[in-house]
Amino acid sequence: MKKKRKLKAWIKWTVAIGICLSGIAWLQKEEKKEVLIFQNPEFPNGCEITSLTMLLQMYGYTPSVALLYDQYLAKGEVTLQDGVLYGPDPEVAYAGDARSEDRGWYCYEMPLAEAGNGYLVSLGEAQRLTGVQGITIQQLDEQLHNGPVVCWVTIGYETPMYSTLVYNTGMTTFQPFTNLHCIVVKEKTMQGYAVLDPLRGSYSVEETIFQNSFVSVGSRVVHFG
Repeated sequence: MKKKRKLKAWIKWTVAIGICLSGIAWLQKEEKKEVLIFQNPEFPNGCEITSLTMLLQMYGYTPSVALLYDQYLAKGEVTLQDGVLYGPDPEVAYAGDARSEDRGWYCYEMPLAEAGNGYLVSLGEAQRLTGVQGITIQQLDEQLHNGPVVCWVTIGYETPMYSTLVYNTGMTTFQPFTNLHCIVVKEKTMQGYAVLDPLRGSYSVEETIFQNSFVSVGSRVVHFG
């Protein structure tokens, strides 16, 4: 009789735990609901900060694009002198003015993650964003199992294009991208990668097309954890 009672109790606890885990999974799924924000007209060169805003909102936070850009994103002016662009290293800060159609350039994963973390710290949240460069496709796909991420690609997933101008950070020089783009990748599906594009909206990209573009600009992501 005691064995039967123990067995019944064990079954009840197993069912209860299963229900709790299902509830947690459901809540996590709800937190990652689809959020689509278009960068235009306010931020014609603000795909990065718009994508970060979408990611944070998908996890239940409520920042606006303007709040993150104005208060948390490191930025630096870009000037043109004698045919050379002078400005901040995009690995450190956003180059130019994202609200401008012709004076905005871009930033990479670290300043974007730092902007998001500054916002999270202001709320007293323990969660943090991580910026990573050079991850493998397998690592990207594994990360997508945990939730959406911000990724750098090219506009229209075309071959990278570069300015004829030289960009000088004071420490190094390079030719900047002219078609770099930033999006949120929701998940990998049978159709490819489901993305939220601040220029084009919600759609799927064929696997190889997405991966080639992603790798061509440095395999860069921002994700939670």
